Amino acid sequence: MNPLLVLYHNASLVSFRLLWPSCRKPDTPGMQEVWALGRTVSAATQRTQHHLLEVRGRGSLCIKPSARSNGLGNAPRTASGSGSSSSNSSQDDTADYQQLKVKGDTAYKSGDFETAILYYTQAIGLSPKDPILHANRAAAYMGIKQFLPALADCQTALQEQAPTAKLLNRLGVCYYGTGDVTQALAAFRRALVRDPEYDAAKRYRAKTLALQRNIADFESARSAGRWRKAQDACTLCIRALLDEGGAIPHDWRCWEVEVQIALGNWDAASTAVDNAIQDHIKSSMLAMLRGLVLFFSGKPALAAQQLVASLELDTDNQRARDYLGRVRSVEVLMERGKAHFLDCQYRKAIDVYDQILEVIGQKKEEGEGGYMRAAILSNKATAYLKLFRLPEALSCANISLSLNPKSFKALRTRAKIHKQNRNYDDAVKDLNRALREAATPEERRAIQQELQEAESLKRGSGDVKGYYRLSPTCSELDIRQAYRRESRQHHPDRPGGNEEHFKRVLEAYEVLSDPERRRNYDQRTS
Repeated sequence: MNPLLVLYHNASLVSFRLLWPSCRKPDTPGMQEVWALGRTVSAATQRTQHHLLEVRGRGSLCIKPSARSNGLGNAPRTASGSGSSSSNSSQDDTADYQQLKVKGDTAYKSGDFETAILYYTQAIGLSPKDPILHANRAAAYMGIKQFLPALADCQTALQEQAPTAKLLNRLGVCYYGTGDVTQALAAFRRALVRDPEYDAAKRYRAKTLALQRNIADFESARSAGRWRKAQDACTLCIRALLDEGGAIPHDWRCWEVEVQIALGNWDAASTAVDNAIQDHIKSSMLAMLRGLVLFFSGKPALAAQQLVASLELDTDNQRARDYLGRVRSVEVLMERGKAHFLDCQYRKAIDVYDQILEVIGQKKEEGEGGYMRAAILSNKATAYLKLFRLPEALSCANISLSLNPKSFKALRTRAKIHKQNRNYDDAVKDLNRALREAATPEERRAIQQELQEAESLKRGSGDVKGYYRLSPTCSELDIRQAYRRESRQHHPDRPGGNEEHFKRVLEAYEVLSDPERRRNYDQRTS
């Protein structure tokens, strides 16, 4: 059974079907040539009309074009096994590829680079090793800023001819457009050896040297932990390639994400890693960085899923494996801390929170723990508040808000601490900020009520009596409750206690618990 090679064109998609009994490459040399020609035509005849190639016998090929031609197809021809017909076919191929080259050159000169690429591609199908065709197609690819295929064409052309300054300059521009400054400089150096006055090579060599300095600045700043400077250098590198129309290399996309993580810009880090993954969907490194962004943004469950995905892409990614272990440890400890807190075992909860904070860490390159660390510190502040350990509670709340200034929970907790300290001005400020960050109607109503109470206390704070801080209408029960609270907070045997303040609390209780001594005090301060 003779094979039938059918080329059919559907919209912009050109496909081929080889009908063969065994669906495999033919065994005989003549049929192998036909089979190989079919593959060559497959790569070289995009945007052509329907063609029917019927193989008849050993080494016999008949090409039947459609009645209409779009100007890119080959002329009708017949090739037989005879020497005379083979010679005629070779002459026809030469004439065809020369015509295609001329058409490609014309399209290129008019700025129609895509059409030029199509003509050059067809011509290359007829003369695969012609260095001029590859060099010209490289120039056309460069015209539409497709530097990777242009680079491949430049390399092919250099394999088939002695290097010229013009071709080496094109090679260097392609390397520059892909961010490979080492290879770019080598190409420009070779170009200038052949033509020391080649202005284009001089100009691009200067641009490449500037880019090389920016890359070195980034690497130096990153190693030293100077992340603002690293961000500036990274921005200059990316801008240089975008100005040239090049594609940002994978490693540079990772730099961009790493910088935003280190600076604690979690929204920017999330945007950067999402954009990068669209261009490098199979990158284990970018999947790992997305997991880090999610973790330090306070989403450990989602982070674990992303880190698992990173390891599926590359089982040897040890960094992803280590991060996954940290995330899962934090998840387990968070559940344990939550259970202790709900059982009102606040000291045990604080111990667990300390373990979590140790796992999270506060490295500069990890944004000092980000929102994840901020959330645990907020929980710890709440536990300290429940124990009336106000100095420790305030310290934890302050650090938490330095990491996540818009945390509703931390703002509300710190406002409560300020109220306990009779610092009503700061309490009102924090409650107003919390009101802006409230996400639900219930949260807004709760904050509005607390805000009204704080403002009322602020207005009445002028009626307090000296350092005892009691209103004139307070009851004996109020005095006892205040004494128990203040004595626990300031006892010198407790962490954060103050002996001098504790003595003043004792003195205050002795005066205020005795009606006569309190009356005398009120008369002196009225």
